[in-house]
Amino acid sequence: QPFSQRDLGCEAFWGGDEFPLRLMLGVHRAANVQEGCTAVHVFELDTSILDSVADFVASSPRSLSKLELAFGRCELQGSSLHSARWLRVLGAELGLWSEETDELPLDAVKKALHWIGVSRPLEGGWYGLGTADLHAAAELFERLHAPSGVCTLRGEGSARVHFDVRFGADGSRALSSFFHNTVSTAITASSTVVACEIFGQSVSLGLQLCTRPRAVVNVEGLGPYMVLELNLDLEQIRLAPPNDLEECLLIGCTLQSGETRVESHSFLRKFDALGFVPALQEWHGLYKAEEIEHLLYVWPTAGGVCHIAELELHFSDPGPCTDRPAWSGCSWDSAEDRPGRDVRSAVWNAWQRSTGLVPLVHVLSNELAAKPFAPGALTGSIALLRRGGGLGFAQKAATARDAGAVGCIIYDGEKALSMSPWGGDECMGLMFDGTELPDPGIPTVLVGQDVSKKLVAAAKTGNSVVRIGLDHSRECMLRMPQRFEVLVEAVEHRKPIHVAVSFELISQALMTETLQRRRQPV
Repeated sequence: QPFSQRDLGCEAFWGGDEFPLRLMLGVHRAANVQEGCTAVHVFELDTSILDSVADFVASSPRSLSKLELAFGRCELQGSSLHSARWLRVLGAELGLWSEETDELPLDAVKKALHWIGVSRPLEGGWYGLGTADLHAAAELFERLHAPSGVCTLRGEGSARVHFDVRFGADGSRALSSFFHNTVSTAITASSTVVACEIFGQSVSLGLQLCTRPRAVVNVEGLGPYMVLELNLDLEQIRLAPPNDLEECLLIGCTLQSGETRVESHSFLRKFDALGFVPALQEWHGLYKAEEIEHLLYVWPTAGGVCHIAELELHFSDPGPCTDRPAWSGCSWDSAEDRPGRDVRSAVWNAWQRSTGLVPLVHVLSNELAAKPFAPGALTGSIALLRRGGGLGFAQKAATARDAGAVGCIIYDGEKALSMSPWGGDECMGLMFDGTELPDPGIPTVLVGQDVSKKLVAAAKTGNSVVRIGLDHSRECMLRMPQRFEVLVEAVEHRKPIHVAVSFELISQALMTETLQRRRQPV
């Protein structure tokens, strides 16, 4: 006769001929043991019978947890069938689908399931997840549940969704244009899109991959380079402020693949098209982007200077491994696609060549280069000069050159180099106090406070030599960060790209304050 068992988390449980009533009562007693106590097994089950029972009732995280309590976690968790049950529940409840059951991280699965309802899966959610993907997804959903740090989430004022997209043949063509530096025209490729409702309005969500030519000057002369951009396609997101609110919109977008994650934020305001060209009139009263942060922006020119400077410090004492530098640093971090932490280059290095290993000379009495050095005082050496004193970088380098120096290191004795993407110590230029200074004509680099201590101490020993290396090759600058390589593989092989998008309403004042803070050098 039918037997109902709600404590196991299922709506109904029928025994039938396969499952005697005595067995059901045994499950009932074991499942009602208080949480935290050891379950007493009131019967022994054949493995095949246990799997049949588990498959029948495994419809939710609660039912699976109760089964583990009733039958013993060790008996169930060692089974690939039980891992598959958790995967089915994970896909059905959270939209995270995986086929890997051999070494499934159940802790990551259960952690992810804790955030059911945080994000809404579109068209099923994310597919083909591996072990690393599941760990990363659990961490991401936990972050999505918390306030972004920019605004406070408020009921109907936020929405989060996750879905997969793919690029077609146009995506492969755009990447080929980028890598082969085909500069005849720009190429824009759009991914597949998913439809959904945000704040009660229909929108389409997808990605856009774009390559376009950009001309720059390097040591070889005028050379065009392809720029590659990946963004959330904001042209397809046409939202009006809900309930005629005057608040702004913050859209966050995350791409997730294994341990690789890239994120961006776009800030949108209600657009007033009065006085704008006819093409923009259709945006009147809708949210339109005021500032866009790229998911990926790859311009293989080391930040636009078309070379990478490397500084090496050696000690001339004979001994093992004398060919290896005691310290080295680069002006560009290819792995992170950003300026290096310890070294910055100068724009005039684009026309210079590397130095050899030469003595490092620090004239303490004139370290600001406030006056000319004695003729020949720096012949054949690299001068170590201090930043400041009312003189520009090019002026200091020229003073060192006039004394015979073949290179120049300028150090900041007060602070580390700025890592801000808006201004700061990105590259030394020729402009100073509104005047463009002459090209000093020798390789020059800038270092921060920590490195300056090493160099000043090394110069005092009298046996230190340094080298400024300059690499202008495109191959050097095309060393891509890992997050870009993951994207390339997904686009070329038309694999799913896991995307999560959040929408948050923020006040006008808070958006203005946030943008001002983001643009300030750090």
